[in-house]
Amino acid sequence: MASPSSAPTQPLQPIPANHTPLPAPETSEQALLASFKAAALSVTQLYKDSQKHQRAEHAKGYEAGLQDILSFISSHPDVLAKQDQGQTEDEIRHNTTISVDDMVTFASSARWRNQQQQPGRTNDIGGNQDTTHHAHMDQHQIIQQQQQQQQAQYAQQRHSPHVFPQ
Repeated sequence: MASPSSAPTQPLQPIPANHTPLPAPETSEQALLASFKAAALSVTQLYKDSQKHQRAEHAKGYEAGLQDILSFISSHPDVLAKQDQGQTEDEIRHNTTISVDDMVTFASSARWRNQQQQPGRTNDIGGNQDTTHHAHMDQHQIIQQQQQQQQAQYAQQRHSPHVFPQ
């Protein structure tokens, strides 16, 4: 039986100049942890940026919606009639009501216009908006005709002589 000291020993080879030592286990774990932290930080920043962008776009859309409603109210035949009668904006605001039906009609036509501005968009069920809302287009045409009739009646009332019952 040979003793460990009696085994032949090989001389140590010199380390080549271009040799890079293997990293210590702690160093590779630290590098992995640093990479993970950097990736997590990047994902967090991306999430924050997208949330900021989403809030800004929502605010723009909300403001556009309010502008649409203001425009609708300003051009409503009842409001125009009161303006022609010389009422102030305060008087018009306090003394004018717009029916729920008129608001629903406006909202329906606005929704239809928005869908027409985004061709190829699919609905929640998965069908194409262009075919799914074909019947809605007919409703929109009816709404437009009703609005044109209201405006014609209003114009006719403005230009006809007032006849008061005796």
